[in-house]
Amino acid sequence: MGSCDGTAILGGLDKTAREEEKSGTSSSSSSSGNSNESSSSGDISSGSFDKKSSSESNSSQLGEESMADEITNPEDLTAGTSTVEGKRGSENIGIAVFDDDKMCGELTAIETICHLLINNDIDSCIVSIDNPYKENKDDSEEKIELSLTPEKKSKISVKIENSVPHISVKIDVRASILTLEKDINYEETKVLETFSHSTEDYLEKEFNEYFDKISKEYGTDIDCFCNKALAHFSTTKEWEDFNWTEKFKTAKFDIDINIDTVSSMLLTKT
Repeated sequence: MGSCDGTAILGGLDKTAREEEKSGTSSSSSSSGNSNESSSSGDISSGSFDKKSSSESNSSQLGEESMADEITNPEDLTAGTSTVEGKRGSENIGIAVFDDDKMCGELTAIETICHLLINNDIDSCIVSIDNPYKENKDDSEEKIELSLTPEKKSKISVKIENSVPHISVKIDVRASILTLEKDINYEETKVLETFSHSTEDYLEKEFNEYFDKISKEYGTDIDCFCNKALAHFSTTKEWEDFNWTEKFKTAKFDIDINIDTVSSMLLTKT
């Protein structure tokens, strides 16, 4: 009865291939060398989607960036926007979102992490947060990197109030600090708690933006919340009359994130 929308790994050209394409120096041999990767482009069932193959039909709809406009924040990346150079010519970053069989949008790297955490499809990942012990939050050098590992499976519940879905998601994650500085005592519980709160605030913001994007902007239930909502309907007709596809666009979300932060380095005193 539930109807989940589709996704596929988003593929695109890396910086080297984009520069070659722009200058017209891309050889036919390099094209044939990637034939196995591009043969399944646009096939949702294959698990990958070539962003370039649909750029003409979707560019106006997606507001797709110019290839020259490269994104440097790793967590805002999608395929075809990174500064990574290589011989392969292609890169897979982010997720292509589909409404039925039509691509309707893209998820960035951090939005993809949100999606995977909800669906328990990720073992670990690395994110960067503002260093809570530094004042200049706009300086990229003031970022702290943490490795995130789910501690429990996500918990999802859906209630229907006045025909509006209220969706609650609970995420439990262990965060390991990768960026260590000499002026911070990572042995102190208070310090680790500070990083936990900062990471929770960061992820809460990203999750809320992710929920707005999939529900209000795309109107696509790629996390299959509908399967939880089905429990509130006794018959197929009641479910069909409710029209989940339209009601999902009005959904209210509540994200509960619990972070347990540890230092990735064993510190000893002599």
